Amino acid sequence: MLNSIEQTVFRNGAYYSEITGVQKELLNALDISLPTPEPYGKVGKEEEDIDEDDDIRSLDELEIVLYKLKAQSK
Repeated sequence: MLNSIEQTVFRNGAYYSEITGVQKELLNALDISLPTPEPYGKVGKEEEDIDEDDDIRSLDELEIVLYKLKAQSK
């Protein structure tokens, strides 16, 4: 039953699937605290694994990048 508890890791932290029913009862019976979100501090730009698309912060920037790519292909 406890194997179905999932942790999902995002850039800004780790989060767990919802704990309900039998899972919650088992954790309480074993005196194990329920998992809580684990937000991470702000990661410095130099420490991030940068993907090419990560620098695009808005739709305006995306349009600019697409325009430049279209102009280069002509």
